[in-house]
Amino acid sequence: MGLKIEVIGINTATMSEAQRNIGFAVPINLAKKTIPELIKEGRVIRPWLGINGKYVKKDSLAILNVPLTEGFLIETVEPGSPAQKAGLRGGELPVMVAGLEILLSGDIITHINEMAIDSPEMMVKIYQSVKVGQKMAIAYSRMGEKMKAEFVISERPILPSDLLSGASS
Repeated sequence: MGLKIEVIGINTATMSEAQRNIGFAVPINLAKKTIPELIKEGRVIRPWLGINGKYVKKDSLAILNVPLTEGFLIETVEPGSPAQKAGLRGGELPVMVAGLEILLSGDIITHINEMAIDSPEMMVKIYQSVKVGQKMAIAYSRMGEKMKAEFVISERPILPSDLLSGASS
C-alpha cells in the first residue's frame, strides 16, 4: 500500500523569528481557483468596488436611535474607485456598540443587482460572483433616503496599503 499525500495549502510566507516558526498558506481550494488564471494572465485579476464596511442589522443599532436600514454599511470609500465615481459615501462618526467599532453616517447598500443584502454571507457571495467589466446596480440608503447607482466594476489596482505591508495583490 502506497503513501497517500494530500495537499491542503501552499505555503506563502513564514516568520522564522517567531517562537515556533509561524507559517501562512493559501488554502488549496483557493489555489485551485487561481492557478488557471495565473497561468493564463500571469496575475490574479480581482474586481474592485472600492468600499470597506460591515453588515448591519436594523435592530442591532436601535440603541443609538439612528435611522438605519439593514444591509452593508459603507465605512470608507477608496479614492478613484468605482464606488467613489458613483457617488457612494463612507461614514464619518466613529462609535462603539457592544464592543463593535463602526463608522456611522455612511451609505447602506441594501441590494446589488436586485439581490437583497440580508446577511454578511450574501455580500460575500455576490462579491465573489462579479467580474471586472461587469455593470453593477446598487440600491442603497443614505440617511433614510432610498437611492440607486450604477457603475462598471474595475480591476483592483495595487493600493498604497499593499506596498506598505509588502504584499501586492
